[in-house]
Amino acid sequence: MTPNILQNDRALEWTPHALQLLTEQIEEIHKKCGRPVVIAVCGGTASGKSTQVAQNLRDAIGERASLLHQDNFQNLPDRIRHLRPRYRGDDPENYGLSKIPNLLKTLKANQPVDIPNYIFRTRSHQGVRIVQPKPIVLFEGLYAAHHKIAKYCDFVIYVEMRALGRVLRRGYRGLFERYGRVNFANVFGNFCTSVMAAHMEFVIQQRTRADVIVRVLYTFSETLERFPIQPLIPAGDLPRPGPVIKEYTIDPETCLQLVGTNASRWMEVRFQHKAQLFFCFTAGPELSERILATDWNAF
Repeated sequence: MTPNILQNDRALEWTPHALQLLTEQIEEIHKKCGRPVVIAVCGGTASGKSTQVAQNLRDAIGERASLLHQDNFQNLPDRIRHLRPRYRGDDPENYGLSKIPNLLKTLKANQPVDIPNYIFRTRSHQGVRIVQPKPIVLFEGLYAAHHKIAKYCDFVIYVEMRALGRVLRRGYRGLFERYGRVNFANVFGNFCTSVMAAHMEFVIQQRTRADVIVRVLYTFSETLERFPIQPLIPAGDLPRPGPVIKEYTIDPETCLQLVGTNASRWMEVRFQHKAQLFFCFTAGPELSERILATDWNAF
């Protein structure tokens, strides 16, 4: 990767130009290796690894590339119960770390592999699909460059996005793509505890292994284009029960507000876009403390 296209922290802003540069870099790696190559695309939950980076790389490279998702190797519910409660489903051991190295070695040896199909709505595996070897294997996932896997990868892309964008994308993805329902209080609660614990202890370590860091800038318009989201009511129609404790701005028209209430240590969490309210929930003392302690501007 040409050094002068990177920012001071080695992060490359995700743009059409960045896509072209990465595509050319990947093709050059394959040319030098003379065999199938594995390109790991890792990073935080809902950071755009799959939909923004890996899928666009797959489309740009075309039929010479295959795209594998680490989510397909997740454990079934009875196995998740045995993982560390601190991380829950984001525990690295939930992502096929014992199986994936052999799978990648097989693909690099130009041999086909069987991949399980994980169904989020039922949290089950339904059959397998055969993946034929291709010159370029794009392997994306939360731990696609975990230390048990990284040595089998020829190039590592770490994708990052502000925490506020990731929690919003995670919530709406759960509603429209994975589970068919979502409780935003639970989404924020899980994100502030198990998701962030795993992110800070395990996920972010992969950043040091990255050949390039891709920074995806989040706008709510991207989520509106992706999902059929309807606002609740115009924000101006809501009474204001208390002062705005904190406000996190995504763009001039979009913000998350933490609003105080009359009850001590309680607060209301409101997400607004273009003077319309898209979700709102009341957080009790424990959840309020977790939300206030989270740096929603952090990558």
